Amino acid sequence: MKTVLITGASAGIGRATARLFASKGWQVAATMRKPERETELAKVKNIRLYQLDVTESEQQVARRVDAIVDDLKHIDALVNNAGIGVFGSFESADFELIQRQIETNVLGLMRVTKATLPHMRAQGTGVIVNVSSAVGRVSFPVQSLYNTTKFAVEGFSESLQYELRPLGIRVKVVQPGSIKTEFFNSLIVTKDDALPAYHAYQEKVLSNLRRLNADGSSAGKVARVIFRATRDRSDRLRYVAGGDARLLLKMRKVLPDGLFFNLIRNLLEK
Repeated sequence: MKTVLITGASAGIGRATARLFASKGWQVAATMRKPERETELAKVKNIRLYQLDVTESEQQVARRVDAIVDDLKHIDALVNNAGIGVFGSFESADFELIQRQIETNVLGLMRVTKATLPHMRAQGTGVIVNVSSAVGRVSFPVQSLYNTTKFAVEGFSESLQYELRPLGIRVKVVQPGSIKTEFFNSLIVTKDDALPAYHAYQEKVLSNLRRLNADGSSAGKVARVIFRATRDRSDRLRYVAGGDARLLLKMRKVLPDGLFFNLIRNLLEK
């Protein structure tokens, strides 16, 4: 039985991915910060819950991963899904929030990847799936911090796939568009009362983003793309999840900057 380790499995894409892999006969290590609060996944066949906070120290994360391997014997796939969203104008974000955004979405992903690699390297096989976003290739207003982390995941993954390929380890990137999950309800939104110049613009953009998110794809659809990417033994790196993401990325590729920026302004600023 193959084993997959999934981070951020307590909700949304992570939860749907854990359920899908389990239904396909995989052994699932569903990790989250507070597994004692999880009641739904604990009842699913082939799923085991583990405590893992990606923002802990490198040594602590490594101990968590080693314990999972001791328990389940091997890790055939890693799905780096854990993440948070900090939205709002850049100037209104204090550096504690900036660091938290990067700490979770980039350094956390790197910690878990680094802790998993020795086991995959010893096996001579494995696949790492990094959940990025369409906004890892296309930037939106009031998402400068979140965009930064997803652009970083894209660059990290593209470079990493070169050095891991000779070791038999594949790297995949999944790029969801708008998704109907709890993500938007759990956003950290920055707002500084001392900076009213941004308030009206930020509220308008956030309102339009919420509207678009309400029409997004289901978490289950993204989970199916993640499963397909995990099983794909080709050298393909990127997998788009959602029609809106596919259209957005195609337009970014073919349109000059000026036209594309105007398109985004018309979509989000009116």
